[in-house]
Amino acid sequence: MIARYLTRKEVQISQTMGRLRRYNKGEVIVAPGKWSKKRIYIIQDGLVAIFGQTSTRKQFIHMLYGSGEVFPVTGLNPQYGNPLTQIGAIAETYVTLYEVPYTSFMHFMQADTVRLTALFRQVADQFTIYTYRVDNLQ
Repeated sequence: MIARYLTRKEVQISQTMGRLRRYNKGEVIVAPGKWSKKRIYIIQDGLVAIFGQTSTRKQFIHMLYGSGEVFPVTGLNPQYGNPLTQIGAIAETYVTLYEVPYTSFMHFMQADTVRLTALFRQVADQFTIYTYRVDNLQ
């Protein structure tokens, strides 16, 4: 595995479903409020920061994703509203990723219980991080 969730082969299969994109360190992948409910991103290599923006335009890191991870994992279902209105994504290192249509991704994941389990593990890990943050608020 290239990360904790998807294998290198599974990430490469994503190539047949979507477009390969490359971003230099510091490049914005998705601007705040510009998320599409019709696509997700699968990271082949690199590190992506999901960042938030306050009303005074101050940025803060919300979550980091690496090779073999999928984002956004919260709000994946397009029938629900878009909770990502003030959240964006930026390349923390040189990044290669696949931009994949949501429906193609879901068919791909549902075709194999091992892959689906990997996605559930990523979602569970992310909620563990959120829980830790809430538990440690002061």
